Amino acid sequence: MQIFVLKRGFVFDLPFGMMLLFMGSLLLSALGAHDTQIALGWIGTYLSEGILLYLLVVNAVRDEKVLRWVAWTLVLVAALLSLFSIYQEISRDYEQTFGGFAGRKVEGELRAAESMDGGGLVRTRESVRPEDRACGPVDDANYFAQILLVVMPMAFVLARMSKSRRAKIAALLVALLILSGTLLTYSRGGFLVLVVLALLLIRFGYFR
Repeated sequence: MQIFVLKRGFVFDLPFGMMLLFMGSLLLSALGAHDTQIALGWIGTYLSEGILLYLLVVNAVRDEKVLRWVAWTLVLVAALLSLFSIYQEISRDYEQTFGGFAGRKVEGELRAAESMDGGGLVRTRESVRPEDRACGPVDDANYFAQILLVVMPMAFVLARMSKSRRAKIAALLVALLILSGTLLTYSRGGFLVLVVLALLLIRFGYFR
């Protein structure tokens, strides 16, 4: 729309140029790769999910109004995915995946109990402790946590920038849902990022 309807032309900025330079280094590396097919596969992924996606975003989002709508769309979708995981956790209905948008990862962990008996160490039989982790639509709990953690700060920014009281409350509720979905992934890296994110939000005045 920005290009063909409003006639604003393409946007090529400095980050896009740096991405092209990185693309050049990938091509040079592929020439000396042991398995060229694997290297070309990664290059294709970078072209579609990196360069092309970035080019589409910077050419579509060109003003604050559009950016605000994009941010609201992202946080609402993330909140909906988190709500699916919350429903699974409350109802214990892990078979309900909402069309694949609420995957669960069941991990079995072997644990052995040990005790002291007559001065000696007695090792009892191993037991299996299942662990359910929310994976969302990506079939990977850690990756799902990363996605939610990227979107969560947008909800706090929207809560701070919105002039309407209803919009502020809605943004905070959405942030709470995303936080709950992140916790249900049981991602240790995600928990560490949450701590850093909380410190940054306090530093920039979002919380006291």
